[in-house]
Amino acid sequence: MVSGDRFTAVTPVIDLLKGIDCVVVSVEHRLAPETRAPGPAEDCYAGLVWVSENASSLGIDPAAIVVFGVSGGGALAAATCLMARDRKRPAIPIKAQMLYSPLLDDRCESLADQQFEYGNPASTAWLRAIWDLILGDARGSEHVTPYQAPARETDLSSLPAAYIDAGECEVFRDVAVAYATKMWRGGSTCELHIWPGAWHGFDMMDDPNMPLIHVANMAKANWLQRVMRSVKDE
Repeated sequence: MVSGDRFTAVTPVIDLLKGIDCVVVSVEHRLAPETRAPGPAEDCYAGLVWVSENASSLGIDPAAIVVFGVSGGGALAAATCLMARDRKRPAIPIKAQMLYSPLLDDRCESLADQQFEYGNPASTAWLRAIWDLILGDARGSEHVTPYQAPARETDLSSLPAAYIDAGECEVFRDVAVAYATKMWRGGSTCELHIWPGAWHGFDMMDDPNMPLIHVANMAKANWLQRVMRSVKDE
């Protein structure tokens, strides 16, 4: 949300899609602080509408769209799904959403936020600085909307099935659990993984000495394969 472009973190995503017949579309959204939230999420929603409207020419099944986001992109993916649910014009049948170690809550008040205040590359101090860039003076206030920080949404019903994960040793851990719990409470489907001893972005490393990386990436790939199979079965 504050750095990168449409190519950032695309390669690890493509690696998860081996064996799946699909099209990958990456949105070049605006960045904070030049464009505050929800501007970047609005860009992603516009991209979703464009993909849905042009699905035939892109070779895409409009009933099999999966919205995917990593870290700050996870916030954009979640917000995009909320927008699609709320606006319904046009109605876009998102099949699923993958929120990969997502940035969801600007308040930074969880137990994980307390545990990892310092001494972690993705620390709570770092997280507050990121949210300051995204929201400015509004961070932590009652003025923040779910399209800016998806954890602010109290009703997570009628959303696409989700895959959410985070590392046990990162600030996003408890917010990921809380978001999944809120989805279950609302009757939405969510698969949640908290990876033991893992930190933010660990599964994007190429380290053969860390078998958990392979396990985590296989879990994502298997979930995506199940989602695509379910489309064919419908």
